Amino acid sequence: MTKSFAVDDNNDIFIDETGNLAIGVGLDAVVYACKNAAQTVLGEMIYQTNQGMPNFQTIWKGSPNISQFQASLTATLLAVADVIEVPRINAKVVNNVLQYSAVIVTTYGSDIVTGEI
Repeated sequence: MTKSFAVDDNNDIFIDETGNLAIGVGLDAVVYACKNAAQTVLGEMIYQTNQGMPNFQTIWKGSPNISQFQASLTATLLAVADVIEVPRINAKVVNNVLQYSAVIVTTYGSDIVTGEI
């Protein structure tokens, strides 16, 4: 079963009610991994500079290219272990903030990944 550090709404790891580092399993772990993958900017990982979301190239260079962002987000989410399909992504710019939501289908079930850039 997939396991990952659990994160709170601020994307911070936290201590659970038993005093241990919180761990997500199954669908929760895949959702955490998807959120982290979507927040990784292209070039920021020093050993895998070709990995990450091309935010500067698709969103903040000239007019935002929402369809290109959605295609990049789809590819990024599909690269996460146990993600089978990304049937729907919605993205829009509101007050200079790109907001997105994506439905993911995993080996554990379905969920929605949301975020802002």
